[in-house]
Amino acid sequence: MKLVIVSNKHNRSRHITLSVWSKAVLSLCLLGVPAAAGFFVGQTVAEDEQSELLSDDTILTWQTKVAAQQAQIDDLLERERLNRQAIELQLATMHSQLLRIDALGERLTSIAGIDNEEFDFSQPPALGGPLSVSDESYEPSSTYNIETVTANFATLLADREDQLSVLESLLLSESQQRETTLAGRPIKW
Repeated sequence: MKLVIVSNKHNRSRHITLSVWSKAVLSLCLLGVPAAAGFFVGQTVAEDEQSELLSDDTILTWQTKVAAQQAQIDDLLERERLNRQAIELQLATMHSQLLRIDALGERLTSIAGIDNEEFDFSQPPALGGPLSVSDESYEPSSTYNIETVTANFATLLADREDQLSVLESLLLSESQQRETTLAGRPIKW
């Protein structure tokens, strides 16, 4: 390897030829020393940080944080369980009230002498739409879905409300008709 050194002061250039050993020493000085210094500085910093990261205080702090987070998770799970129980209790109450409404509707239809097929309170409401071949093989999901249950109750309550309002109008109409019919003989003066 040949190095050329140019000097502005004397307007001259010098040539230096390096042997194999000279090249190795120069490479070691220019590349090896900075790399080794960087490695040792990195090791020293890493050991200091690692000792801080894995100290007993740090481990204890992490364990405390994990325990606090687990307590929060347990609290949320308990709240969710209590909310679910409250909703299930409300749904059970709604279901019992619906059964009472059904019994009232059946009794009113029997008192009014209306055909049971017109106002059948014992059947669930019809779900609209044509039945296709794929619908026949439909099996309801076995998973508990609160939105589905509440939607079913809303549909059932709306159906029963419609049936009772029609029954009420029929009974009122019949009652008014009975009251408007003349009974007895007319009075003569």
